[in-house]
Order: sequence, then C-alpha cells, then structure tokens
Amino acid sequence: MFNWYSLISFIILIPASIAIIRFAPMDKAFRPLAYNLWIGVATEITAYIFMITIKNNLYVYNVFMLLDFLTFIWLFKNWGAFARISKEKKITFLSIILLVWVYDNFYLHTLGANNIIFRICYSMILLLIAIDQLNNVVIKNGGYLKVNPYIYICIGLIFYYAYSIFIGLFNSSLFQPTAQLWKWNTLIYVTINVITNLLFAISLLWMPKRVKYT
Repeated sequence: MFNWYSLISFIILIPASIAIIRFAPMDKAFRPLAYNLWIGVATEITAYIFMITIKNNLYVYNVFMLLDFLTFIWLFKNWGAFARISKEKKITFLSIILLVWVYDNFYLHTLGANNIIFRICYSMILLLIAIDQLNNVVIKNGGYLKVNPYIYICIGLIFYYAYSIFIGLFNSSLFQPTAQLWKWNTLIYVTINVITNLLFAISLLWMPKRVKYT
C-alpha cells in the first residue's frame, strides 16, 4: 500500500532531478552528492517493491546505509576533509567501517533485520565530519554564507544524522516506545527528511560551476 510516508520519502526526487540538470557543469567536488541522491531514489523505489512483495525492505536500506556512508565520505574527501591523513590510515579506517557493516549485517544479525550498530556508527562519523566542515566554512568564508552550497549541505547532514543516531537508539533495547511515541518519531523523521532534501536542492540550485573552498 502506498501510504503518506512512502509518498513523502520520494521528495528526494526534487534534489535528484536538479542534480541531473546541473550535473554537467557541476564542480566535480560535488558530484558524489548527485550520486548519493540518485542511489537514494533507486533505494526508495526498490524498498517499495520489496515491501509489497516480500514485506521486508530492510535488505535494501541496510545496503543503502553502506553506500550512503561511502558517497558522503567521497564528498568530504573532495572537500579536503582528509588531506592531512595518510593513505594507510584512510584505508584502515574504511576497512574497519566495512568490517563493522559486515559484522552487524551478517554475523550479529541478518541483512533483513533492523541493524542499529552500523547505523549509529556511520551516522556519528558523518555528523562529526559535517560539523567540522561547517565550522571551517563559517570561519573561512564568513562573507559568502548566504549562497554557499557547503553550508546547506552540512546543515542538512547535521540535521539528518543527528536524528539518525536517535533513531538507532530508539530502536534498541534501551527504549520501550509506545505506539504514540512511534507516531511522533515517524513524524519527526519525515519532517527532517523533507528539510534535508530541500537543503540539498537549494545547495544544488546555488552551486556555481566552480566553487572555491578554503
């Protein structure tokens, strides 16, 4: 059944469509965001198909979380977030994250389960990097904030992954949520998802061909 939540989740089509239009002249540093949005659209379509066929779309979302993490790490790399980190440390870091995903989805749980360990870990990492990048942009580009796409991308990521951490904890054994709390949680998540995608859309609209990042 196509409910209101399924409908609103497709708001990702707005920034994804803008990314298609703006892709050719887009600064290459931002292209991982476009890839992430297109993967997100494919994920929502596939998740809906899984839900109406096998009644479980967690297989899709658990794979998406890994791709989500990798594309945003790629985006931050293009921005120079890891410039001072050696290649060996980068490989080690990515290897550990991949092992955490495999452990959570194939050893501790199954790919079709609600696996919160990787969700919390990768959300925390992206949240901290986004905060650091936002701080750098605010300090170094204070006179260019109103039309700076970095600002809107970072704010969107901070909103989304901060609440993603809460969702992971909310789904853990630490909480015993009532039906009403579940409804409020869903409403808040949907609202943040809408805000995040609109911020991405704004960043893509204001994204010039070349963006100087210092």
